[in-house]
Amino acid sequence: RRVTGRKPLELPLNAGMMRLAARLFDRVGSYIKMDLPLTAEGISYATHWVPMDSRSVEQGLGIGFRPVEDSFRDAINWLCTAGYVTPGQAGNAAA
Repeated sequence: RRVTGRKPLELPLNAGMMRLAARLFDRVGSYIKMDLPLTAEGISYATHWVPMDSRSVEQGLGIGFRPVEDSFRDAINWLCTAGYVTPGQAGNAAA
């Protein structure tokens, strides 16, 4: 919302439901000839992350990560430029 100015679609699902939905999409996708946004492999990876804290490394090396808003803005702008999303979908992130 901070990047695009739009309210995102939110579907509150726990990790198990997300993995189930992704397995279903994997099966259905081959029949409906549609590129679906979820795969069982991708959701399995996304739902098994181990939390970590990088503050000591950042402080020790004197570096910092790029703000996530900048990364999202650049990614959404590229998706818009490449024709994957419309300027309306990209909102404020469209160039």
